Amino acid sequence: MCSIDPTAYIYLGFRGDFDPIAASKLVDLVPEKCAPKHSINPERRIPRTNLLDYAKHGTNEACPDIYQLADQITEILEPHLTQLEQLIVQFRTECKFQVVLWIPKDEEISTPFLGFSCRTIQLVSRLGAHIDIDSYRY
Repeated sequence: MCSIDPTAYIYLGFRGDFDPIAASKLVDLVPEKCAPKHSINPERRIPRTNLLDYAKHGTNEACPDIYQLADQITEILEPHLTQLEQLIVQFRTECKFQVVLWIPKDEEISTPFLGFSCRTIQLVSRLGAHIDIDSYRY
């Protein structure tokens, strides 16, 4: 993750009615976020749902390369694909491939290309995940 506020970041997230601490033990990858519903989080207060996020990666480039960023996340997640599938089945949860993007108001700066490689699409498909893209102006 970048050291200053990112212009884009991506992660694989799980939300819903499941035990995120128990679920995180199925995957040999340290979660970026693991918070049970109603736990205290000093940054965001109390989560309204159970949270479990993996492989959060961001950039602070003025025009981020979402394609490349998504491939970096895919590379991190691929070795754990079977474990992630087991998590989904065992805990009856769904996952999302989350893209968060800040688009500058300055028209001199090019808007980022939003696209994904076949490799990333295959990972998302195998997990039965949906792709959620949130964009904000700054």
